[in-house]
Amino acid sequence: MRKRVIVFLLLSYLYFFFLTIDFIYEFFLSNNIAEYNGPFGSLLNLYILRFVGSIAFIIGSTAVAYKEIKDRKKRKNR
Repeated sequence: MRKRVIVFLLLSYLYFFFLTIDFIYEFFLSNNIAEYNGPFGSLLNLYILRFVGSIAFIIGSTAVAYKEIKDRKKRKNR
């Protein structure tokens, strides 16, 4: 179980890392020529929503991993 939790955390951190690189490339290296007109209004709004979602995902997965490890230690000490 612990290996699955660690893999899950690594994947979530990796997703956030690549999302950050994509954001930096799109807005700072492309001379602000990012065109998107979708249901979220603009590309920046879409990226803000994705950032907030990925941060919430990372916080949630870290909390689940911490609780799992804490429960495992508690069961081991019994």
